[in-house]
Amino acid sequence: MRRLAATLLLLGACTPWQWDPMKKQGRPSAYEPSSLFPDGRAMRTPPAGSVAREDPVGPVHFLEDEPDGGGFVEGPRPPLTAASLDRGEQVFDRICAACHGLRGDGVSRVAQKMSLRPPPSLLAPPITQLGDHQLFAILTEGYGLMPAMRGWLTPEDRWNVISYVHVLQLASAVPAGELSSADRAELGGAK
Repeated sequence: MRRLAATLLLLGACTPWQWDPMKKQGRPSAYEPSSLFPDGRAMRTPPAGSVAREDPVGPVHFLEDEPDGGGFVEGPRPPLTAASLDRGEQVFDRICAACHGLRGDGVSRVAQKMSLRPPPSLLAPPITQLGDHQLFAILTEGYGLMPAMRGWLTPEDRWNVISYVHVLQLASAVPAGELSSADRAELGGAK
C-alpha cells in the first residue's frame, strides 16, 4: 500500500509531457554530427530530382564580399529602365512591404504591432525630402529599428528599390481626378 501511494505521489509530480517520450526527443542542428546516418552528418543532401522552393524573385543570399563593401556609393545611380522598376517592385514587395506596406504608406500588419516606433510612410516628409544617396545609405546601413540591407540586397537592387519608391511617391501625389480618362480606365476605373 505504501508503494502504491509513493508511486501515485511521484506520478502526480510529473507533468504530462514527461510521460510521452516523443515530446522529449532531441534534434541535431544542421551542422552537428549525427549518429542517425551512416555518414555522420545531420544535414542531408536533397534527393535527386527535388525542386527547390524559392521566392520567384530568387533566393536571398548574404553578401559578405561585395565589391563596394556594402557601404555608401558615390556617383550617379544606374539608369532607370522598365526592367529595373520591375525588379525594384519585386524586391520592395518581398523585403520592404512587410513593414512599409505595399503602397509604401507605412500601413501593414507588422507596422500595427510596432508600438515602439512604427515604420514611417515613404510617401510623406521627411522621407520624400531625402536625396537618392541618403536613401541608399539608409538602405545600406539601416536606420532606427530598420536593419541594414547590405547583407540582403545587392547595390543594384537597393537602387532599384529607390526607383520604385519614387514611383510610389509620384503615384500617391497625383489625385485620380487629375488623370486622363484613358489613365483612369487603365487603373481600373478610378474616379
